[in-house]
Amino acid sequence: IYYAAVDAVTGATTEYDMQSIFKLGGFLALGASWTYQPAILSSEICMFISSEGEVVAYSGNTPADWSMIARFVTGRPMGYRSLVQLENDLLLITDQGIISLVELFSTASTLSSERIGQKINKRIRQAAAISGFDHRWHGKYWPNGTAAYINIPNGADNYYLVLNILTGAWCEYRFNTLKLASCLEVLDAQPYCGDGAGVVRKFEVASSDDSGIPISISWRSSWNFLESRGNFKVMSDARPLIYGPAIFKIYQGVDTDFKTGSIMSSITLTALSSGSSSSTPWGSSWGSSWSAGSQYYTKRVGLTGQGHSISYKLSGDFSNTDLEINAVDLRYEIGSMV
Repeated sequence: IYYAAVDAVTGATTEYDMQSIFKLGGFLALGASWTYQPAILSSEICMFISSEGEVVAYSGNTPADWSMIARFVTGRPMGYRSLVQLENDLLLITDQGIISLVELFSTASTLSSERIGQKINKRIRQAAAISGFDHRWHGKYWPNGTAAYINIPNGADNYYLVLNILTGAWCEYRFNTLKLASCLEVLDAQPYCGDGAGVVRKFEVASSDDSGIPISISWRSSWNFLESRGNFKVMSDARPLIYGPAIFKIYQGVDTDFKTGSIMSSITLTALSSGSSSSTPWGSSWGSSWSAGSQYYTKRVGLTGQGHSISYKLSGDFSNTDLEINAVDLRYEIGSMV
């Protein structure tokens, strides 16, 4: 590495050779700083990570007065950009999965890979075995969206694993028109992603695709045994809690026992009309003619499917509208142990 004098903007730099520091060999892949706060005091820690997964941590102002305070060995980093700053944590994308460097520094145990990435580390290990060290492995934290994104190289069909910061839940983003996503940045509190062809798109806020065609969405829940792993279930109906426009059509379905299918039924959700018993003399279901165009829908609709584990799914085409899927209630009959 090369470093300049303290507070210097221009001038000569000094080389600090780390070849003898890394005992496992390899090359310097990543570097980052982290604020260590054991109590009311804090100190800035400088970390360096080799291509072999060796992590060394220093305290001090410059390499001239550095003191090595920690050395760890963890999974091999997957790229030069495979480090995500997430609030006061540093997430390292490795061939073992997501490693929290803060947890590694604090506990030096295998918990560092389980606290955040427990549910998705298997996916990352599988992708890492195929792609190897690649510049497309990277991540980004979007504070305004309370989400962190991990880009997963997958041949010609990259996708994102997305962490909900508020709930700790993970989901997967796949795109029809951005299969080669290679970078993600945040500008003016909005995320943007780009591909290898030089195309940059605003993320999370588009109302239609580049041709003005409605955006097709497909959403599914994780597989769930509904708190009864050994019992057979026969689905009755579902009540998706959706916030959307005054009228729209969406398709629902359910897959069972880890087998995916294409059978889905349509649901048309419509705002209450002025002639209904729940409306007002002003013709608005909410009590005034200037009610918002979007509202919550809690309509129960029939659902067909049977098995031990369930994955509920929704799909549709939308443009110039906001749509939120907040929760899904499922009703089913439970059978005996099978």
